[in-house]
Amino acid sequence: AAEQLITSESDFRVDAKNSTSSACGIGQAVPCSKMKCKLEFSGALCQIDWTLSYISNRYGNPTAALAFWQARTPIDGKDVGHWY
Repeated sequence: AAEQLITSESDFRVDAKNSTSSACGIGQAVPCSKMKCKLEFSGALCQIDWTLSYISNRYGNPTAALAFWQARTPIDGKDVGHWY
């Protein structure tokens, strides 16, 4: 479930940035500054740790986070596709 979420959000790109929401990194932190990780290869483990901690704190586990992501409500007929 965690792999599916991360692949859908950032495709595991450490430097991923969303110009619309300002989300960044592997876990698409919003704002980016709360992650406190580098947006480069050397920050990958930090980003993965942050993402898994975020999932655990907010949803309990990756399966629950994925269920939330899959049940999201489209906005103005568009699938927003975010779980944060």
